[in-house]
Amino acid sequence: MDKVNIAIIGAGASGLMCASLLANNSKLNISIFDKNLDGAKKLLITGNGRCNVTNLSDVDELLNNIPHNSKFMFSALNNFSAYDMISYLSNNGVDYIVEQNNRVFPKTNKAQTIKDMFESQLKNANNIKLHYGCNVESIEKTNNGFVVKSQGVEEQFNIVVVATGGLSYPLTGSSGDGLKFAKNLGILTTLTRPALCGFRIKNNPFKLLQGVGLNVVLSAESNNTSLCNTAGDIMFTNFGVGGPAAFKLSSLIEYHSANGLNLIIDFIPNLTDVELELDIKQFIKQNPKKQLFSLLCSFVNEKVAGVICNFLEVEQNFQIANLNLKHIKGIVNLLKHFKTTIESFDNIERATVTRGGVDIKHINPATMQTKLYDNLFFIGEVLDVDAFSGGYNLQIAFSTAAACAKQIIKIYG
Repeated sequence: MDKVNIAIIGAGASGLMCASLLANNSKLNISIFDKNLDGAKKLLITGNGRCNVTNLSDVDELLNNIPHNSKFMFSALNNFSAYDMISYLSNNGVDYIVEQNNRVFPKTNKAQTIKDMFESQLKNANNIKLHYGCNVESIEKTNNGFVVKSQGVEEQFNIVVVATGGLSYPLTGSSGDGLKFAKNLGILTTLTRPALCGFRIKNNPFKLLQGVGLNVVLSAESNNTSLCNTAGDIMFTNFGVGGPAAFKLSSLIEYHSANGLNLIIDFIPNLTDVELELDIKQFIKQNPKKQLFSLLCSFVNEKVAGVICNFLEVEQNFQIANLNLKHIKGIVNLLKHFKTTIESFDNIERATVTRGGVDIKHINPATMQTKLYDNLFFIGEVLDVDAFSGGYNLQIAFSTAAACAKQIIKIYG
């Protein structure tokens, strides 16, 4: 029997994992295409360059951290879990460490270690050819399989695996090619938007707070109805709000656009409104001659206090003994329910992942094969699945790659 020719398009996390699981199989010839001159471009910047490889949680916890289309991942995660991933690392000579919230990193604290692991496997495999700096232009279905056109050259393949990533971090090569291939083959795609990203705020009141980090509760609201909320650290930016809590909230919002939603900030999450009001009254009683700015600085840092003052109809140097109940309730409202209007999610170029992609209704969740064509697979971020930060998105990439490789081996290997 002739060898089966496989094209893997994209040398990111999912593409490299899929290839490594098929390496040295005598029945398979594998060609990996990537437009970059080197592989694992996005992998190298994950986890701030340390590569948060996975999250050492059971499958239920992994699924709980996939806010969008988690049910689709049930089979793949059960067949290749986080525990399978760390076994894979160990079997390939990579030591790992487990940090806070079960996040797994290579012991070297360098993403390069993971890249080197994959590259060593692929370069030493006898059935894999690497085509870096090679842009795939199109995929066409034929009677005998698929024709992949790259750099003006057409090649015939029995199997095609699309692992091109989403739209985030386009400098790493993620420019939506996989979505184009899917559309041209009649496979539906969903609308895309940034996820795990910050928010751009209309008439941004936080410009003076750029670089200030705080622990808060963030809520998204539409028509005075709360949509979702999260607690944690934020970072004020020149365009609005970023940081882990903002990133998580962006992925909890189900809408395609955040324009017009309200972002509510609770600057003092450890106190209720009633408790804060009582504390303010107590501060005034004990320090009647102090000024408003001093009062605010006893609850928040000076820069935030300055912003709050700008929204009060009282001067910073106003003596707090003269504050009335309306003033006090206004202060409580601003500290506990500071409301701004969202202009948009941050630009997708800075988003950690992409929401949207190849419609999962067209994909077999156990194999990642399309329901429209046999031997055509989509894996990784090109799919319409995304998770919170903490190693979950890379685990999705590895689990979908494993599901694909398992199916190929089952049929042909």
